[in-house]
Amino acid sequence: MPHSATAVVPDEPVVSHRRPSPFFLVAWKQFVNVAKPYWLGDQKKVAWTLVAPLIVLKKRMESDRP
Repeated sequence: MPHSATAVVPDEPVVSHRRPSPFFLVAWKQFVNVAKPYWLGDQKKVAWTLVAPLIVLKKRMESDRP
């Protein structure tokens, strides 16, 4: 009896878990050092108000993926 090969299509995309580049880590640390006083200081309400729409947009973009 011949056996036919069938492709298995996963429901979710395969995500590789690679280590971020050193440049990315340095850039992220610099960003946190600059942003942390702003997000935790006197203007934290403004800062979080500006970040909230970015989080919403990112979530919407993730949910719109086929």
